Amino acid sequence: METRLTSVLQWLSRFFLQVAVVAVPLFWLPVTVEKLEINKYFLFYALTLLSLLCFLGRAVMRKQVEWKRTPLDVPLLVLWALYLLVSLLSADRYLSFFGDLSLLGLSFVGLSVFLAFYFLAVQHFSSLGEALTILYLLLVSGSLSAIYFIFKTLGLVSWSWTTLATTNPVHSSNILLGVWLAVVMLTALSLLAVRTQSLALDIFSFLAFAVTAGALVMMGFKMVWVIIAIGLFLLLVFFLAYADELRRVWLSVAFALLVAALLFVFLDFSRFVARPLPVEVSLGYGISWEIARESLTSGLKYFLFGSGPATYAYDFSRFRPESMNYTFVWNLRFGQPFSSAFDWLTTGGVLVSLAWLAVMLLILGVIGATWYTHFVEARRKRKGAAPVGEAAPGFPAAFFNSPLLFWSIAASWITLTVAFWLVNFGMVHWFAWWLLTAMLVVSSVGVTRRSFPVTVFSLKTIPQYALITSFSFILIFTAIVVLGIYLGRFFTAEVTYARTLEKPAAEKVAPLQRAINLNSRRSVFHLALADSFLSEAVKLSGRGGDPGQIFQLVALAVQSAKRATDLAPANVATWEFLSTMYANARAVAPEANTWLVSSLDRSVALEPTNPIFYLGLGNAKLLDRKVTEAVKDFERTVALKPDFILGYLRLAFAKEVQGDISGAVAALEKGLPYGGNNPEYLFHLGRYYFNRKKENDFPLAEVAFQRAIAINQNYSDALFGLAILYEATGHRSEALPLYQRVLELNPGNKELARKVRSLRPPPPPASE
Repeated sequence: METRLTSVLQWLSRFFLQVAVVAVPLFWLPVTVEKLEINKYFLFYALTLLSLLCFLGRAVMRKQVEWKRTPLDVPLLVLWALYLLVSLLSADRYLSFFGDLSLLGLSFVGLSVFLAFYFLAVQHFSSLGEALTILYLLLVSGSLSAIYFIFKTLGLVSWSWTTLATTNPVHSSNILLGVWLAVVMLTALSLLAVRTQSLALDIFSFLAFAVTAGALVMMGFKMVWVIIAIGLFLLLVFFLAYADELRRVWLSVAFALLVAALLFVFLDFSRFVARPLPVEVSLGYGISWEIARESLTSGLKYFLFGSGPATYAYDFSRFRPESMNYTFVWNLRFGQPFSSAFDWLTTGGVLVSLAWLAVMLLILGVIGATWYTHFVEARRKRKGAAPVGEAAPGFPAAFFNSPLLFWSIAASWITLTVAFWLVNFGMVHWFAWWLLTAMLVVSSVGVTRRSFPVTVFSLKTIPQYALITSFSFILIFTAIVVLGIYLGRFFTAEVTYARTLEKPAAEKVAPLQRAINLNSRRSVFHLALADSFLSEAVKLSGRGGDPGQIFQLVALAVQSAKRATDLAPANVATWEFLSTMYANARAVAPEANTWLVSSLDRSVALEPTNPIFYLGLGNAKLLDRKVTEAVKDFERTVALKPDFILGYLRLAFAKEVQGDISGAVAALEKGLPYGGNNPEYLFHLGRYYFNRKKENDFPLAEVAFQRAIAINQNYSDALFGLAILYEATGHRSEALPLYQRVLELNPGNKELARKVRSLRPPPPPASE
């Protein structure tokens, strides 16, 4: 029975979903380290859970639940169950369940909330009029994000109050903004093509189309225009099928846009109109495929279940190909692959990948079945046929006299699904995909003039079901409330952590401990706390402080660091941070070098193709006088990255420590094709030639020193080395000006001053 309270709860449940459509794409906050994705996710979580609580509250008040069933219900339930399974088997369960809170991906909780959002959208927006309302709300958020981008890029308005560093509020990547705006532009174009008598709606749709198209032209990204071309092609197919019901001018506009998109793709037309934007670096297709292939063939577990949702960074480190070391991004670590398709293939394995594919194919089946029903069975295109749905208040009937609304949603959904294989989705793209999926199902029912099959679950106290019903609802309510509490604690912890970044080490300890109390599973918090303790120990040591207090601070740092590695033992970033911290701790704790070697060994095990770790191991072992082992590490460094100049220098130095000067020369000669334009490299090569003193070594040393000076005329070491060489070979007159130049560059050096005086010729004898 419907009451005033149940009506209010229903209105609130719908309202929270509508707010999400407008607010989520635009929402960001300056209070967290990552300002966009994490805040969008938490806002989406809050609005969806509030909507779900209102929905369930209304059901309790009415003593029944009405469930409108869709063809996707069972496949989505299977997908959810598989996601749960792979999350339980994950390399990092916390990460798979909640996502990386620095940059949230589609974790198990994220997928669960998206499924709840889809379910609620289908239950609440079950008519063409309601679907149309959602599309116009989508245009609102899309238009505002395009306007923000245009104004920020052109500098039309100075927003000094905002701390948002990016040029758009949707994502840190302008390419992903382009994908989002492409979907919005196609939706606006579809709505403009329908003949209506509503001037206000036409003006609004035109403005949305104009600003999104303008922003896309300013971007000029070829990948985005490929996606736009695909979407326009699909839209034109639908338009031509209903040409008599469309405004011909917008059919022409769609054709013109398709031609423009092809010009952008094939003739690089963007260079004439696009604005200069920051360069974006992402993992390429080839490396993404190589990592996915290595993951799938590394064992049965990885093949079936992957590494777990939101753990791609682990896969990248474990299967990072050596070919990465030959690229300009060799020292970067990527947490996302080329596209979302590679993400679920790697982190979800074959089972999750097939489940996703089945869902997408089933949705395509819904589109095909709707088309078949319309053309073969319903024949509603004939003039005078019954409308496909009832007109909603405030909207012209023209929207409901043809299935164009369904086809426009289908074109946008297919476009976004194609983008799924070409880019890595952000939060807004996942949100749009699930929203369009729900609206596609809703509008397909309107086109076929069929209603949703409804299953009613009675909550009345039937004796045999009373206990089960009560237990189930209490369990669901409790789960939602507990999840909300945990998410609230996690968000508060992120805000608390962000406030510590600009504080001195001594002032960080207390807020970091509060953040850990709110979310003890975040390894980053423990590492930051360890670093704060260690920084205080180093500062106290520099002041000659109490050794007991210094020891206590170091012990606290080690304890916090150990906790971080216990929480994320497979996260190479944790061990890398730890190794840096131990390297800094050597000033106050001599045993820290042993800890450093241990942490680097673990880093190598997790990311075996990274030359930086072998370089660090070699340096640490040199300090422990394990020279032979250090040489092997340095050799492995340059084997992994043949153009790594520092690796050759450290290898040569280790050879020098061994007394093998010829080995040092051989090491630097091997790397000469890469270090031949580096003055420091040439200086050390000349120094080793000079110290070896074999035949022709002095001329070779002279050439090396001169080449270094030619590159950097003020390089004191090379000037000094050449001066010593000239002096040793009896060319004192040539050595003197070099020593004088070194003295000019290093004034006040008494040894150099004495050297200069000793080389100056004696003054001529005084005449009588």
